Amino acid sequence: KGTIQSLAILPFDNFTGNDSLAYFVAGMQSSLIGDMQKVSALRIPSKTSSNSFKDSNTSIPEIATELNVDAAIEGEISCLGSDSICVQIRLIRAFPEEEQIWVQDYKIERGEILNFYNNVTKQISKEIDIALTPKEDRLLAASRKVNPEAYDAYLKGLYYWEKLDEKSVNKALKFFQLAAELDPEWADPYAGLANAWGLFGFFNYLPKSVTLPKVYPYLNKALELDPNSAKAHYV
Repeated sequence: KGTIQSLAILPFDNFTGNDSLAYFVAGMQSSLIGDMQKVSALRIPSKTSSNSFKDSNTSIPEIATELNVDAAIEGEISCLGSDSICVQIRLIRAFPEEEQIWVQDYKIERGEILNFYNNVTKQISKEIDIALTPKEDRLLAASRKVNPEAYDAYLKGLYYWEKLDEKSVNKALKFFQLAAELDPEWADPYAGLANAWGLFGFFNYLPKSVTLPKVYPYLNKALELDPNSAKAHYV
């Protein structure tokens, strides 16, 4: 304890037996990265950096050396039903030798999944003696239910957005729009819409005179609903 100040959140394993749920498993890893990056005393490499080790046989100490981190988080999803999700999260210290120092099993109601990320972030911070600032404590104490169908659509939006090609970003737009319609008081789908429209302009799929008037209303809506939205501030 006390020596872990940086950790990589590695790609989660999908043990549900259903390969079509890969988008959801990837989205859970991405969501936990975003949540843990709220803790200023912890350095969390980006999803792109962590995912460079997906399906590799690289050891935790080797990954930690390459990413310059002290530890790693592994996650596995063993069930993903219409009502609940079964997840195991493991914290593994890389040095002086590889050692699992914390493990927790969760069964999460689909509508409570946003609170799950907050809880994991708080539990791991406590386990490694990371002090949260008062603001971080407030952010992680916030409780919010989400419409499960909206969350599912949102993760599909993220999945297609990350592919970056024009056809996929079009699909991402549709899923973010669906998520916003299903849960209109949730900020993240609006940030997703702003991000997707911004990508159309960034890659010149459409002129910025078309995309920017789309970006800002969605971005402002996201910030109005959640002034602390990390995804909106990223956009």
